[in-house]
Amino acid sequence: MPSKNRRMMLTLPPELSAALDDYRDATGLAPASFVVELLVDCIPAIQATSDAVRAVESNQARAIGIMSNAMASALHQGTEAQLDMIDAATKTKQPAKRKPRKAKPND
Repeated sequence: MPSKNRRMMLTLPPELSAALDDYRDATGLAPASFVVELLVDCIPAIQATSDAVRAVESNQARAIGIMSNAMASALHQGTEAQLDMIDAATKTKQPAKRKPRKAKPND
């Protein structure tokens, strides 16, 4: 069954093509699927940029505010992802085995 999603042809620079091929080899995920996932995650930033470009013609301060909010949101999402990775890494670490303490004789 044909996809109802729009198709788009892209021309990739060699370094991007190599990086996507490397990602495919490492994960088994098709480069097109990976790119679509990345772009879907970027929809709010893309929309904020479009809004800011439109706003800059009439109100530069508003445009700066739009981009500032978009950057703050991206920073927050990045920090959340980093904390999730730190949490996952902490959970996978094996606790060090400790030797039992010897009882001290009472004087």
